[in-house]
Amino acid sequence: MGSTESGSDVEDEGSPVPDKVLKEVIERIDLIPEVSQGLLAINPGLGNIFHRYCGVQRLAEQHPSPRPMVHLFQEVSSFWI
Repeated sequence: MGSTESGSDVEDEGSPVPDKVLKEVIERIDLIPEVSQGLLAINPGLGNIFHRYCGVQRLAEQHPSPRPMVHLFQEVSSFWI
């Protein structure tokens, strides 16, 4: 029983997420629908690609966004920032 408890303690304390990081992640997730709608308004094809590869549904299914798609939308965002 002692070794199981200490194993659990190590997992729980191994890598706690700081509140600031957690807040930033939540803020980014909250922006996904807004970004998706904005892209759809500007260019429906681009909005659909964002929704498919970077949307909330993809997060809910626990599928990471493909790196090329992330890079694409980072580049696109640089035109509007």
